[in-house]
Amino acid sequence: LLRASLSARYRLGGGVIRDNPYLDAFLFVPFAQTIISLETHDDAIQALSQASKKSSQIDQMADDVFDKIFGADKPDPNKRRTQEVIAKPASVNIRLKALESYLRPALVPHERWSDVERWRFHNRFLKWARAEFLLAKHGDYVRETVDLYPKLGIRQRKKSSFLKTVLVGGSSSDGADMGKKNGRLPLPSSSQLMKAFDMQNWNRTVSPQGGQVRMKKIAKQLGGAAIQFPGSSFCFASLPDETDVSSTSLEDLLELAGGHVAGCGPFNVVCEENEIWEFWTKDYVSTLASYLLDRTEEFGHGETLILDVGAGDGTLAHFLREFMMLEAKRRAQPQGVSSATRKRRPKRSVNPTLHENSLRVPQVLATDDGSWNLEMKADLEMLNVKDSMAKYGKKGHPDEQNRRQLIVLCSWMPMGEDWSADIRSGGADEYILIGESDDGNCGDNWMTWGNPDFFDSAIEGPAGRQNDEIATDMIPPYSMDGYVRTNLDELSKLQFSRFDSRESSTSSTVSFRQKQIDV
Repeated sequence: LLRASLSARYRLGGGVIRDNPYLDAFLFVPFAQTIISLETHDDAIQALSQASKKSSQIDQMADDVFDKIFGADKPDPNKRRTQEVIAKPASVNIRLKALESYLRPALVPHERWSDVERWRFHNRFLKWARAEFLLAKHGDYVRETVDLYPKLGIRQRKKSSFLKTVLVGGSSSDGADMGKKNGRLPLPSSSQLMKAFDMQNWNRTVSPQGGQVRMKKIAKQLGGAAIQFPGSSFCFASLPDETDVSSTSLEDLLELAGGHVAGCGPFNVVCEENEIWEFWTKDYVSTLASYLLDRTEEFGHGETLILDVGAGDGTLAHFLREFMMLEAKRRAQPQGVSSATRKRRPKRSVNPTLHENSLRVPQVLATDDGSWNLEMKADLEMLNVKDSMAKYGKKGHPDEQNRRQLIVLCSWMPMGEDWSADIRSGGADEYILIGESDDGNCGDNWMTWGNPDFFDSAIEGPAGRQNDEIATDMIPPYSMDGYVRTNLDELSKLQFSRFDSRESSTSSTVSFRQKQIDV
């Protein structure tokens, strides 16, 4: 069914795949995907059950003999369990074999590169195939990690697919135990995350070509090449249609198709299963909170509003409030005052917008239009970006221009869309974009980021223009509107995102600040 559905989808588009979920549904593509997911799960469970029965009888026999000869001392179960996780059990191969037995005949029925051409630009299908493959390869590791590292704040769901995890975020104003009230857990630290998912040796910087190394190598081995898109770090494999791919693994086929599975691990599985684009950690959010407090103190003479637009489930805004209050309290304490002395002080009335020295702590609001149907984990106002700026922006409110500072946050702006123009026209003093920058999956490469390599694709004009006219047009839109770009490298190196791999990090944090006009 999947093989026929993908072929029909390709033919109906005349060889061009455009995103059309209704046509996919009409051709039963999602239905076929669901069946394969269920069958893969069932086959793997049966194989594991049979294997465990056989091994348990042999293991019991060996244990009995061992106990009779050497005594009944047994190894530490926690140590053994940790070793099993690190060793990555053989059951992973069982799941992969089960998936490949269903997926490969649908993807490459003739074992030729021409088969891959039918589906490699079908982004919805490729997204599913990537997630399914990573789940089959690393799912057992994730389940063990969830049990071994409860501080990660990841819990398993009891229903849906055989591995569904959910991030449970929350917090209280108590620093050390922040988040344990109301049955919720705090954010993990970067070190906890890297240790749990074995990412200590991953490259934590953005390497433009890092994610394409494996694709280039495979394409070359098959007699083809990986061609780079102009002005971008993205590549696509170019091979003759008759190229034999029968000896190419499913993982390498997905990598050649742009599925980005090479160098990924259990961390990526968690992100795929939970629709996580940016994995918030204590280190990142506390550093961002400190930056925002600095900006608030620099403003000095008025209120500051932090507006998180397209906020998804509201997690970032929720934890920013907590960390800013903690940091503000820390800054308010006089140097050299002991904690015992602080505890003896009488309590003061609490104002949520001020800390003890009357230094302004900004109000944090989160908005989202709900179009992605995410489960809300914090307070959220249902507004799109344009309506958010109309309600909370400063344009049209001249009395607020000088007495209120507006800083807008936006994490993982949808690819090909530009929200920054609405943010600037709404009078933001500064906006901070989080996600892939310049040539990635976030925003428009020219309109949002000002990448000159994408200028021609964004701006159309009459032919034969003079060089000075073209040069004027190539001034980035944010610069034309009076904003200055600053890459916040200290924050970027603390980020973890969905498409990170062993070879490269992918996400960054960039500030666009309105130029100060000298009077």
